[in-house]
Amino acid sequence: MRRKDREVTEVATIKQIVAQCLVLRLAMTQADYPYIVPVNFGYEWSGENDLTLFIHGAKTGLKLALLAKNNKIGFEMDCGQQLLIDKKRQSYSYAYQSIIGTGEALILTDEKKKRAALQKIVTHYDPKKEVVIPTKALNATAVIAIKVNSLTAKVHTP
Repeated sequence: MRRKDREVTEVATIKQIVAQCLVLRLAMTQADYPYIVPVNFGYEWSGENDLTLFIHGAKTGLKLALLAKNNKIGFEMDCGQQLLIDKKRQSYSYAYQSIIGTGEALILTDEKKKRAALQKIVTHYDPKKEVVIPTKALNATAVIAIKVNSLTAKVHTP
């Protein structure tokens, strides 16, 4: 990381950033160019540092086709964006919090694990909401768990 002064290594702060971010950008390998897609996500921390991300989508499409060929992914999430204007110095900067990482994706097939993962996604956006997912809808939905292998966090505040 070039800007070590902005690097975040405290696990508690990293967990706060993950909790505040609303969109995860998932990067996958494609023949000529990377494929990046923004997705809603849920997450689970096991132990102090082990993070698993959960995403969902259609059971067919480019995302699943690419993951079937190569399950190694990259991801990015960010939040807290704010344009910083210093009129006196006539300069601009930008406040943010971000996490960039890598992981391995696994398409979940076990019904119980799929339901639990989907609940994690819902809980991320509405902590008090519990969902009952009809079996038909569950069977029509792909649920992906991403075991995070590495991540770096960065914060620039005003």
